[in-house]
Amino acid sequence: MKTKVHQDLFIGIGIIIFCAAFFIKTINLPSEAALFPIMTLGMLAILALWIVWDGIRKSKSKTDINNSLSLAKLKVPFITFLFISGYVALFALTGYFIATLVFMILLMRYFRMKSWRQILLISTGFIFIIYIMFVKQLNVPVLNFGYLEQFVYMLQ
Repeated sequence: MKTKVHQDLFIGIGIIIFCAAFFIKTINLPSEAALFPIMTLGMLAILALWIVWDGIRKSKSKTDINNSLSLAKLKVPFITFLFISGYVALFALTGYFIATLVFMILLMRYFRMKSWRQILLISTGFIFIIYIMFVKQLNVPVLNFGYLEQFVYMLQ
């Protein structure tokens, strides 16, 4: 009899391997610089262990495991990947704030958020909070507008 293993088990193990590989990379960093990556990898590893535990539980259950992938199951992740790729390309052209605003609005519309008022409030509120926190409070230079900035300077 062939034992079926739930796909969560493979995903969790893959994430743990990812964490271990990047943990090895943080060993050469200075202690202060390594603190945040180690904490982040530690949290990710804990969550991955939870996924592994849940995968083991699902594998042991008597219900039928359907690990088959189909185009219908991959449609939404693939379209989301395309949105993220477009965001990265737009980021290079326009900078963080414009690209993030466009990305958030398009993604919320794709996931059928209907209220334009909510979409605009959430998107502009997020941009405003990030601007206040990073640009004003922490003095992080985020006001780069990518290639758009060079184009505007050429027009002047």
